[in-house]
Amino acid sequence: MSGRWSFYLAIEGHSTFGKPIEDVLEAQNQLMQAIFRVGRYCYPQHPDQLFVLQCGDGFLVASEFHEESLERCATIAVAVMQHIASGGRWCRGAITEGELSDIQDSYPQEVRDCFVEDHTYSMHMGLMTTSPVMGTALTQALALDRIGPQGPLLFIRQPMTPRLGAAVPVVEMKACGLTSIDWVHMRTPLLSELRRKATLEWQDAEVLESQLDNYCRTHAVPEDWARNVHQLLHIPSAHHQATD
Repeated sequence: MSGRWSFYLAIEGHSTFGKPIEDVLEAQNQLMQAIFRVGRYCYPQHPDQLFVLQCGDGFLVASEFHEESLERCATIAVAVMQHIASGGRWCRGAITEGELSDIQDSYPQEVRDCFVEDHTYSMHMGLMTTSPVMGTALTQALALDRIGPQGPLLFIRQPMTPRLGAAVPVVEMKACGLTSIDWVHMRTPLLSELRRKATLEWQDAEVLESQLDNYCRTHAVPEDWARNVHQLLHIPSAHHQATD
């Protein structure tokens, strides 16, 4: 199906700050659980059901059909990011749309003849595990995440921004053609409903502001990372306030 919206979310900080793998796995499990709850308890049926694919240390979430409005897509991503942030961890992601297709039937017959189970193929003593889907909904989301500025941010390409709707707060970055969604301050009826149904955690915006500012001041984050947090997420700096 073409034109499906998708977003990719991954735990921020693993590659940037070199966190221990145990911490990353715990955070990744929280990310997985949050996405699972949204899919199971908020959108379990046709035509709103979600399709989720784990990609490395992140997850791709996609719709079944094209949707002109991208508010639902952004709201799901923001709800998950706020849930992770309530535990003192951060996500990073990108929103796009494209095609997503099952590619298993295109595998070489020699490989398919050795099918075991669950996308796994026997190589005698070894095993090959494959990803069953591919398409621009995946590749574009991953590419967008790679080119976006550093930080716990949620991006979308500027031409798609109007489709988010007025309820989604954004900051446009004309120099790079991207828009950053202010997931810290987003508060909408749909977001509240989704959190309630999926039993996701959240914090007041003021609490998230303090947590993010404190994180920037107490961790060895790159300068660009901290600057983007304050500028693109409208996070007041306690240091600046103290010196004014």
